[in-house]
Amino acid sequence: MPGLEGRWRDALESGKLIPLRTLISDRAALDAGSAHAPYRYAEAWAVVYFLQQNHRAGLAAYLQRLSQRRPDVE
Repeated sequence: MPGLEGRWRDALESGKLIPLRTLISDRAALDAGSAHAPYRYAEAWAVVYFLQQNHRAGLAAYLQRLSQRRPDVE
């Protein structure tokens, strides 16, 4: 099985990437039981890596705010 970068490239080349808005807002997008889960995980990893490399302060501020949220109850 290829690493995360390999999965991301496979997803990109095969058209399996989903819109960023969907990746961020749809909880089902990262469902571990999905056949596309490895591609979704790789896509999420690529977004976080990009933010870490190019927008570190903004990412840190976002993660700080996120850590202060109350957990969702379902």
